[in-house]
Amino acid sequence: MADLSLESVTKRFGAHRAVERADLRLQSGEFVALLGPSGCGKTTLLRLIAGFEAPDAGTIRLRGETVATPEGAVPPEARQVAMVFQAYALWPHMSVAENVGYALKLRGLPATARQERVTACLETVGLAHLADRRPEALSGGQRQRVALARCLASDPSLVLLDEPLANLDAHLREEMQVEFRRLHRETGATMVYVTHDQAEAMALADRVAVMDRGVIQQVAPPRELYARPATEMVARFIGQGLLLPGRLRGAASEGRVLAEIFGLQIACRSDDGRGDGPATIVLRPETLELAPYETPGTLPARVTATTFRGDHTSVEAVPLADPSIRLLLRSPQDPAVGATVGLRIGDGWVLPQAAEPLSG
Repeated sequence: MADLSLESVTKRFGAHRAVERADLRLQSGEFVALLGPSGCGKTTLLRLIAGFEAPDAGTIRLRGETVATPEGAVPPEARQVAMVFQAYALWPHMSVAENVGYALKLRGLPATARQERVTACLETVGLAHLADRRPEALSGGQRQRVALARCLASDPSLVLLDEPLANLDAHLREEMQVEFRRLHRETGATMVYVTHDQAEAMALADRVAVMDRGVIQQVAPPRELYARPATEMVARFIGQGLLLPGRLRGAASEGRVLAEIFGLQIACRSDDGRGDGPATIVLRPETLELAPYETPGTLPARVTATTFRGDHTSVEAVPLADPSIRLLLRSPQDPAVGATVGLRIGDGWVLPQAAEPLSG
């Protein structure tokens, strides 16, 4: 039985479509990230799961029990769901221990049992030694750990996290990613994690649900999302995908098909068995390699920008056949801006036929 199930869940605010016919299932102990650009509906979907919003259509179930339909909903406090907010939401006049134990106190848990539970949760997040401090005396990372401990103290069946690392600097975000992975591994809790940071989602989640304009575009493990995007939006949003118009030349065999891009033939991965005809080819920056101009088997291009990144140089180039298309690649070389080069293409992915191909 799924811990969480959403079936055709829809939410609108006036004429605005915040969430449209969302389908999602989480198994017990799974970590799923809701990923997408600002305004795509991911936080609204999280609030629907928590019970802070009611669906206009569809059904939400927790552990097999229906908790929300347009006809009625179980209130948030009765769902056994905990939520960690971006702004931590700690009581400033309470100590760390009092913040963590506040909900347990409201439930009427005896003081001794409450103290044991608070201590255990603070030890889990490595803050037992700071139990008597106030939130203003803590760093951003420590405050986030307090919010996590408070969440764990309620022993929820489902943990919802709304961009919990957005207010932290890059170093602390990496540190807290390690902490989230450890907590998920040790607690076995089912988690739904909202973020607009794809690196964060790919590093943390078992599966990622990519959203755009209220619609879940694709739900898949991170490696599959990157290697086999199902839509143009996913291909562009994940990993700086490059989409080029091309044509297939012959039937697919063993997951590969010959494709032609600006007259250059390359072997591409394909799942839908298509043969001759137009197609959209997805390339990744690491599949492109610089070569001298007019090297056989390369695509002629002109370098328009370079950026030194330490271990590599990011290169922007435009094909001579169509200067309106911008290609990105990573190179150990540092070519001169304006130089004419050849681009060797090592791999490509044929966007599934259900996704509308580019013209060309």
